[in-house]
Amino acid sequence: MKYLFLFLFLFLSLILFTFSCKTPDFLAVERINKDEINSPHKLYYALPATMLKITIVQEKLSLNPGEYSQFAMQFFGVPAIRTSAKVSYQMKQIRIEDQAYLDSSRIFSISFAQNPTMGITLNSKGFIAGINLSEKNQIENCTAHLQSFCLYKNKIENAPLIPYYPKEFFQLGTKQTKAEYIADKVYSLREDRQYLSIGEATNAVLPDGEALKVMMNYLQQLENKYLELFYGSEKSELDTFVFWASPKDIAFQRELLFRFSPETGIADITNVNASPVYLDIETKNIDQIGRLEERTKIIRWKAEIPGGLVYVIPSESNIIIRNDVEILNRKTIQISQLGKLGVLPVSLLNPYNTIEFYPCKGTLKYISPNLLPEK
Repeated sequence: MKYLFLFLFLFLSLILFTFSCKTPDFLAVERINKDEINSPHKLYYALPATMLKITIVQEKLSLNPGEYSQFAMQFFGVPAIRTSAKVSYQMKQIRIEDQAYLDSSRIFSISFAQNPTMGITLNSKGFIAGINLSEKNQIENCTAHLQSFCLYKNKIENAPLIPYYPKEFFQLGTKQTKAEYIADKVYSLREDRQYLSIGEATNAVLPDGEALKVMMNYLQQLENKYLELFYGSEKSELDTFVFWASPKDIAFQRELLFRFSPETGIADITNVNASPVYLDIETKNIDQIGRLEERTKIIRWKAEIPGGLVYVIPSESNIIIRNDVEILNRKTIQISQLGKLGVLPVSLLNPYNTIEFYPCKGTLKYISPNLLPEK
């Protein structure tokens, strides 16, 4: 008899505790097919997958010989090395970024028994952001962390500097006499700079301060333009290429991004005359390989998840850009689809808990202490 009273007491206590700690108002969380028709009695949310954005800045360098290169040694004592035109390419910058996108294989619906007392917040892409969040919570929209890519910028003068040639220059008969005329101009400019630097000139009013700096700089630029006729010139152009890749559900993967040659630059993957450049993705935790092999079964899971909320535990992976000789760039990024799915238990899902996620990764950020209402 004593044990019967004890059992009844424990049973009643459990019922009272259950009513005091109000259970969630949804029936279940269920994975849906992408073709399912939206139901007004359900809330749909998605878990993200990770897309990789690879940005390459390529420089094209054009080297051109000077028109009077054969006279460089005669007038300046230094021979011109550049005697023929040449174009070369190099990769100046490589940037690796990640961006979340909606994976149609990981869309879930929450069925409610009645009007929910919990506030479930989604971001603009439909990724789950949290439960019972306050207005002070900043919701990520999964694009703000991708900053615009700043390229190298060549300095462009407002007005290109063109050397002055008087009428008599064009009346000179031979190429050598023209080269001699230009060489005299170079030496004359050097003398003018020397006079200005020591404070001597043909007039009494000398420039000073910023005016002197501007004049000295102009004379130097003009001299350089004349010297290009002997030693050649170079022109740098920058182009930006963007490649996208979606990591697959395997522990190690390699993808041929493009081919590259110093003679032709970035080329299509079918160009066998250029060297291959690869994208390697390696999971950092080798112990996850077994779980990754099981993920296909998890992701196709259609059974109801009673009272649980599905989220992602991403996997840290090394993202490597490389050729056959060396690593060009590498970065560690959390890849959502290479991780596993977790489920928050029903005991944590009540109107008095605050739960926040990183919506762009689908992973849990924090759970506040469970504060029950005062009786």
